[in-house]
Formats: sequence, structure tokens, C-alpha cells
Amino acid sequence: MYQKKIKSVQVQGVGNSDHLGIVMRKFSKFPVSKPQAVRKRNYKNFNLESFLMDINQSELNTIVTGGETIDPAANAFENIFRSILNHHAPMKTFHMRRNYNPCISEDTKDLIKDRNALQKEATRTKCNILKKEFNILCKGVKKAIAEDEKEYFERGFDDGIDSTKAWRTANELLGTVKNLSPTAIIHKKDVDESPEMVTTPLKMADIFNNYFKKKITLLSLKTATAAEIEPATRLKDWLSKRA
Repeated sequence: MYQKKIKSVQVQGVGNSDHLGIVMRKFSKFPVSKPQAVRKRNYKNFNLESFLMDINQSELNTIVTGGETIDPAANAFENIFRSILNHHAPMKTFHMRRNYNPCISEDTKDLIKDRNALQKEATRTKCNILKKEFNILCKGVKKAIAEDEKEYFERGFDDGIDSTKAWRTANELLGTVKNLSPTAIIHKKDVDESPEMVTTPLKMADIFNNYFKKKITLLSLKTATAAEIEPATRLKDWLSKRA
């Protein structure tokens, strides 16, 4: 996902530092989120009394016990019970949405429900008067949402509020995500090989780890020198001078 948003990556020196800087240009437009879909039964309009009545009228017990072997009896029970259950609690696809709008108030939610109900009624009856009322209510919903968002963000910048919450509100208002970690690096395994772009976090962590381990090893070899005086003799001389 992040690789498609990257336009160009360059490695440049940064002042007198021994670290190389990575300059990356990335598209700022975020992709549309696709919520997870879960298929399960919808018990919203489930009526237990009506369900049990249909089970009783289906003569399920007589049909199942009338089977000569266990397999036909099990199949009959499964088909009859599933057919009745599908009628009272049909299978439905639910979207597990996480990108809901936290700014909307309860009054605005009730207004949205009234708008949706009016839309269904106008579509069913094809009444022009209901369509006009629906259009007016749509404008009212948009205005209410705008007022809720304004009030929501104003509460995040009130006097005396924590600075962390204020910055969180600002990032939420601007739609920005603060992430200082690199999303991609250009890595060359050997001198003769062509560089490749690495976007996997685990691979990037291994590359950085190996790089710093080699760097520390080289620095240790460069600074390692033989002692002119044995450490034990030098310690004794130092203790005698302090005495």
C-alpha cells in the first residue's frame, strides 16, 4: 500500500554526520478504506414465538423419527430447521466499520434516521411532496453535521486543555498521521548488485540492525590499541600515588 504512494527515494549526506539521510517524496492522498465484511444471521426482527410456532407446524419430530437410518434423519432435520431459521433470521452481510464520525451528536443521529425513513417512503410511494421534504431534510442533516463538527473541534482547543489532546485534535482536523518511521529504503546487498526498494518493516529492521552492528565492529577495531603498561601495574601505581 505504501509503495504505491512513494514517488521517488534518494539517499543523501547530512552535514558532518556519518549517517546517510533518506529523502522520500510521497503522495499525500490516502486510499479509500474498505471495511471488513462479516456474513452472519440478522436477528433484528426475530420473533421467538413465531419461530417456535413454525417449528411446531412443520412436523419436524414426525419426519425425523420416521427416517430408517441416521443419515436421512439428520439431513431432514438440517434442511427443515435451516429453512425455517432462514425465514425468521436470514443471512446478511455486515460491514465492520471503524471509520465512523465521532462528531455527530445523538440529535443528529435521530435526524438521519428520520431522513432515511422519509427516503424509503418517498421511494415506495413516488410522492413528489415527500421527495421535496426529503431534500429539505437532507440540507438540515448536512447543516447539523457541520455544526456538530465545529463544536467537536472547538472543545478540543478549549483553554486549560492538555496539549497532547490539542495536537491530537489538530491532526484529526487536518487528516494527518504523525509517523516518523521510514516506510521504504533502498538497499544494496553487494557492490555488483543493483539496489532494491524494501518496504517490509521486518526486512528494514534487519537491514538497520546489520548495518549498525557492522559499524560498531569497525569502530571497535579502529579504536582497539595495545596497552603500553599492564592494567594491574597501572592500577598499583595509581593507588600508591593516592596513598
